[in-house]
Amino acid sequence: MIEKGVDIMLATDMLHYAWLDYYDMAVLVSGDGDFAYALQTVKNIGKFVQVVAFESNQSAELWKIGDTTTLLNSELLTKENLWLRNDDNKPKRKRRSTSIKPRSSIKPKKEVQQGPPK
Repeated sequence: MIEKGVDIMLATDMLHYAWLDYYDMAVLVSGDGDFAYALQTVKNIGKFVQVVAFESNQSAELWKIGDTTTLLNSELLTKENLWLRNDDNKPKRKRRSTSIKPRSSIKPKKEVQQGPPK
């Protein structure tokens, strides 16, 4: 399910709570350049800003704004043991044996004659 407006809600909360002085450090885990203006405003308020993004989705503008930046790549995720594989933490499923016979073993029905035998 994709929700609309999540980036606007995130930026609004980041700004709102910065103005209320609820935090000292903002950590944005996104490479979306649409956050640049909000992140710069948070930094102008005096908050420390960290940007974390994947290699495939990083904005150069966010990289310039961040006091620190972290690039999430396979090397870092493997080193920190954060890489998830499809087979991790999944219970192994057992196949049920089926009692249905293959079609080749089903005998065809005999034709029933209609009317009196000749």
